[in-house]
Amino acid sequence: MLSMLAAELGYATWDACKADIDTREARSIDRYRFDAGAFNDFEKNWFASETDALGWQRSHGGYIVRYGEQAVAILKS
Repeated sequence: MLSMLAAELGYATWDACKADIDTREARSIDRYRFDAGAFNDFEKNWFASETDALGWQRSHGGYIVRYGEQAVAILKS
């Protein structure tokens, strides 16, 4: 997930991304922060299995990212 995040932000690796982010003031990166409870969607988007995530995706759209046996449904913005 961290490598994917780094790529989406334009970095070659997570280490390069983190090194740059660590030098910035917290205020300048607030728009990238994710508080699982802020939108009350954490429990709805993280699933114990890819099968469960795919069921949610059929109704809501987005795409699925597998993480081990679990999966997260990401809504396209």
